[in-house]
Amino acid sequence: MRSARTNSRYNTGDQKLVQYLVNDPAAVAEVLAQYPRMKEAIVNRDYAALVDLHDPEFLGTELPGQLITADEHIQTTMNSRDLEMEYFDLQVKTFGDIALCWGKQTLKGKLDGNDPGTSPSVAHKVSGGVFWSMLVVWRRTNGRWRLLSYQVTPLSEAPPEADSGAKFG
Repeated sequence: MRSARTNSRYNTGDQKLVQYLVNDPAAVAEVLAQYPRMKEAIVNRDYAALVDLHDPEFLGTELPGQLITADEHIQTTMNSRDLEMEYFDLQVKTFGDIALCWGKQTLKGKLDGNDPGTSPSVAHKVSGGVFWSMLVVWRRTNGRWRLLSYQVTPLSEAPPEADSGAKFG
């Protein structure tokens, strides 16, 4: 990982110099700490934790390709059953209060194909297990990191072995 550095840019509205830290090690650790929390909230369908993890302006792209709001993502999760999931190879880059995280994820379980953000064909695939790459955008507000956006892309390769040490979550 690259070391933290400070970037500067001008705010064109009032020409005030804005500084932010790139790849702040503490911020990277804080973002990575959200993944076990997110996994627990999804697998256990913990409504309060799911609401807390989503930024009010969250907008993501699900496998069928449509946009999904925080409320729709939470609804789909709350209607799911018997989910199993793992995160792999997470890499975080921070830019002040915005963080990008690239990684891979497995997901297996029961989804309602009529829920927002899914479809009958995606629900069928998830019942047998899916493996995808993901890009997750986090935003820190009031000292907390919350999901601002994500996009998943199906992978044709097999997921890493569960005991390979590459997983996180």
